[in-house]
Amino acid sequence: MIFALGGILESIDKAQLTEERSAVFLADSPHMREAMELAGIVYEGEISLSDVGFCKLEAQQECLAGSFCIPQFLDVLGRRYRILFFINRKHIVIIDDADFSARLILRIRRRMVRQGQTRENFLYNFITQFMNRDLEMLGQYERRIMELEEEVTGGRTQGFQSKIVPIRRELLTLRGYYDEMMDLGKQLEENENGFFSKK
Repeated sequence: MIFALGGILESIDKAQLTEERSAVFLADSPHMREAMELAGIVYEGEISLSDVGFCKLEAQQECLAGSFCIPQFLDVLGRRYRILFFINRKHIVIIDDADFSARLILRIRRRMVRQGQTRENFLYNFITQFMNRDLEMLGQYERRIMELEEEVTGGRTQGFQSKIVPIRRELLTLRGYYDEMMDLGKQLEENENGFFSKK
């Protein structure tokens, strides 16, 4: 079951919450404390989307706290989608001031029949939704580099440096992002708090 605070997706029915075995809460910054309280998540630390600069996961005694700092498709060196998420034994809370997470969740709901049966399924589908676009993006880099190779092979080297340097910077930025995501994935897999089923 997915609930939203702040009018992002739908309104909360608190009676329904008590009947559900687990739920995903989607909230913006002004409603994050309410979402955390409804989910029964206690986090020891400051919560601020503006401080999100990395993809990371932190295990606390009562919850897992993580962040996604996702490069935007058309502006890899610039703006990023900043998302916080919190997981306890029963619920997931996602904090996002943009509509990025809401769009991902709507896609999951439309495409996946078993989208939210478990927290594990939901989290996997959520990450998969924003990483699926990366294959297309990496394909575009491959085409741009092949075009540059053809120009150089054909003896057209003028302006090569000015064309390759931005591509290199973007790819280095993406490499850092993918390293962070790999570390986050390994930490989730370690299941330090035992919040996820082994299978």
